[in-house]
Amino acid sequence: MSNQTKDQKHMNKKYKFTGKTFQHEGVTLHRIQALRSFGEVEEGDIGGWIEKESNLSHEGNCWVGDEAVVYGGACVFGDALVYEDAMVYEDAMVYEQASVAGEACVFGDAKVCGEAYMYDGQLYRGVMSEKVPTIWEEV
Repeated sequence: MSNQTKDQKHMNKKYKFTGKTFQHEGVTLHRIQALRSFGEVEEGDIGGWIEKESNLSHEGNCWVGDEAVVYGGACVFGDALVYEDAMVYEDAMVYEQASVAGEACVFGDAKVCGEAYMYDGQLYRGVMSEKVPTIWEEV
């Protein structure tokens, strides 16, 4: 790989591992930091915790913030946000403009998408599905 290609790849990254880690259920989680500004995130902002880069896309405005945790086969992408003390793990996905916050846990094969807003385990609007989409009206 040429130096120019390596530099372009690095420029496209939106976050890096800070070097801070902690163990959660036998998994090493890494604190992230924004390398550039995007969405409501500013360059240098400290984010939440992920196990590996495949847990949080470098594309779109998606972000894991505060003390939120994403690990296992879970993935956050698009413009989705996971923040506060939320947890996303196993093979769960949070994407499009969805937000997961508070002490909410999304796991298994669950998908939180669209404009869904999940807080402390309550889905306030949008779609969360496991296999068949289920729609809740705003509370």
